[in-house]
Amino acid sequence: MRKFMLQTVINEFPFRIGYEDDILLLGSCFSDDIGAKFSYFSFNSLSNPHGTIFHPDVIARNILEGLSDQMKVRQVERDGIILSYNAGSQIYGTDPEQLIERLNERNEQLKKYLLSSKVIFITFGTAWGYIEKESAEVVANCHKVPSQHFEKRLSSVEEMEKNWLETIDKIKKVNPSVKIVLTVSPVRHSKEGLVENNRSKARLIELAYRLSGKDDIFYFPSYEILIDELRDYRFYKKDLVHPSSEAIEIIWERLIQHVLDEKDVYLLELIGQYRSMCDHDLMHPESSSASSFEKRKADLKEKILSSGIEIK
Repeated sequence: MRKFMLQTVINEFPFRIGYEDDILLLGSCFSDDIGAKFSYFSFNSLSNPHGTIFHPDVIARNILEGLSDQMKVRQVERDGIILSYNAGSQIYGTDPEQLIERLNERNEQLKKYLLSSKVIFITFGTAWGYIEKESAEVVANCHKVPSQHFEKRLSSVEEMEKNWLETIDKIKKVNPSVKIVLTVSPVRHSKEGLVENNRSKARLIELAYRLSGKDDIFYFPSYEILIDELRDYRFYKKDLVHPSSEAIEIIWERLIQHVLDEKDVYLLELIGQYRSMCDHDLMHPESSSASSFEKRKADLKEKILSSGIEIK
């Protein structure tokens, strides 16, 4: 039989995760997408407490500052609100004190999950960094500050690798048994230009490859699944760069197939059924069929709760 598509070979992971485990996801918007899936299915997970972070060095710096409790705010004012160069634009304050309070809350969440997680998923988004000239540090977000305040630079594999070896060492000291799964975001940073995007992704793939050779560091090929297997624009949103909901679902299914403990597959299916029932709008809520539907939904919820799972 002729083959009509390539299929990415995914190496088996020597571990499994279940509903009893904490899971941390950090990095680009692809982390948000997969993090939303873990949350939807009621896993104990935390995704991007500092907002969406694209550059590996910023992810690493936030981890190190979270572990050390020594956070640098790096604040900037824009349109009457205070933002941080260390976080996404969704984290802000109306004054510096409020911003610091919110950042401290996020740092506490991050530290808690760094200490307790069985698995940390890290998604690298881009190797292009915007260096704030005053601090000489790459920022998480420019927050629409004029470009003359930044220098755009493509980070080398070697400098990113050095930062991440230090970061992994610090994580392992506080959580020796943690597994780290690296992945590269399949989202093209088209605003940088497609050639420039490919230069960036090549460096991120090489970085992930070098790091994944270490103990308890693994690679999941989300980039390859979308770019090589699902290489059709029907698997993208209208912007032609972000994966569609169908593509995310396919990658999620491939991930779960390789990391979820067999004992929890049935629970995941039950929660999926319950979520689907919750999303269903009843046309005639007063009807007997609607009452029967609500009873089935209540029974299913009770069955899930009796297994010790809190539906989130």
